Amino acid sequence: RELSLQSSCSAYAYLRGGTDAISGVDDAAQWRETAARMSLLGIGGERRGELMRVIAAVLAIGNIGFTAADDGTRCVSGEGGRWLAHAASLLRVSPSQLAEKLTSRVLTAGGKGRSSMYTVALDAEACEAARDALAQSLYAAAFESLVESLNGSQEEAAAAAGRVRGCATVDNERFVGLLDIFGFENFALNSFEQLCINFANERLQAHFIDALVKLRVLEYEREGVPLTAIEFPDNEAQLALLDGKAVGLFASLDDEGSVPGGSEQGYVDGLVARFGSNGACASEAFDPLKRGKGGTQVGERTGRSFAAQGSRLDRLSFCVVHFAEPVRYSAEGWLAKNVSGLHPDLAFVLNQSESPLVRGMYPSSTADATAKRPSVGAAFRKSLRSLSTVMLQTTQSFLRCVKPNGHKAADTFDGRFVMRQLRYTGVAAVVAIQRAGYPVSMAHADFVGRYRCLVIGHAARLEGGRIDPDCSKACTGLLRIAPALTSAGEDDWLGSLRP
Repeated sequence: RELSLQSSCSAYAYLRGGTDAISGVDDAAQWRETAARMSLLGIGGERRGELMRVIAAVLAIGNIGFTAADDGTRCVSGEGGRWLAHAASLLRVSPSQLAEKLTSRVLTAGGKGRSSMYTVALDAEACEAARDALAQSLYAAAFESLVESLNGSQEEAAAAAGRVRGCATVDNERFVGLLDIFGFENFALNSFEQLCINFANERLQAHFIDALVKLRVLEYEREGVPLTAIEFPDNEAQLALLDGKAVGLFASLDDEGSVPGGSEQGYVDGLVARFGSNGACASEAFDPLKRGKGGTQVGERTGRSFAAQGSRLDRLSFCVVHFAEPVRYSAEGWLAKNVSGLHPDLAFVLNQSESPLVRGMYPSSTADATAKRPSVGAAFRKSLRSLSTVMLQTTQSFLRCVKPNGHKAADTFDGRFVMRQLRYTGVAAVVAIQRAGYPVSMAHADFVGRYRCLVIGHAARLEGGRIDPDCSKACTGLLRIAPALTSAGEDDWLGSLRP
């Protein structure tokens, strides 16, 4: 009631097309539990209320419509005006300023000292794009604010616990992190969002292979463990194609968006010329598409066939051979999707909000039209590199989820489908390398602590008559005399220790 929310999800444009009820799920009970946990973590009262106001504003913004004015420009429609006023009230900003910045842009022409500013009216498509960009930015900023609040509450709790224990500082290097890896996505129509998600999968897959296969092979070679050649999926070609600093897919999109007259068609044509079979940077992970029989599209490298999507989408399509499977992407709208952040005009309106939360989410720097902002793709790549750095500094345990079938059917197990997943994710290679070597590894100190009991009463057999204080040398000594302490021969003494 306080947020003036509608009783049906269908009343909101952003929520239409789905379902607002799940059998056996009590939404009210779940919300009470969520609110209680937020309060427990220090996000309650006014803070939680402000967050809910922002989310309600996002829903209201989605219902803002536009119509043509008498002078041919665009203005907020009558019904849309009511939703705009409601959104402005929730965000505590000026409704007239919000309406103005959704339908026009202030541009600057000329250089330093001789610049001039003028206002340009937006067409219907640009108005709708500005509206959706505003909603997306608010939702993302609210999420980031929530994460910051959670991290802050945990740091405060750790500091309080440290004071109870008499510790002056908090050890921020010790933590337990849970990373939920994105699901690999391959739909009938794949856009920029799917490219980002699948790139994250490629990056994390490479980390998985490095941690459990490549590093283990190097360890076996270093320790002289005999190891036959093991095949494993290597996605270095995919990472080079996607994340190349100067010529990768993301870098090329940034370049196309920065040149005058850049277009999605120019972007795709450039990719084919650069990464195709005859390109200067030909990549086995890039598969140009050509027209096939029956109006289909066929990959030049893989021969993979895709159903036609229409002449425009087909012209803007290309295929990336991911570690999981080939995926066809359509680059329609990618230049706009790659533009980072909210337009400074709208950020300025939010920066003037009377809400401390909203004002904090949009500091004055976000309203600076002269500030250079990284693209969405560049920011995403930087975030993944930062994640990889953190993961390399930790000890990881992996949990692989395997789908039993490709039809989302209950009580159905497709052996071939499962085996294919195990192979392309590298799980089969991990099993093979563990079987070829020693799946259980122990630290020297742990080994000595566990097996020093074998030499009780036989210390004289050890060099120096005692267990060496150097754990590495102590392990060697224990292993050297162990055969003599068992009834088995030299070659089977380890087997004799098994129950």
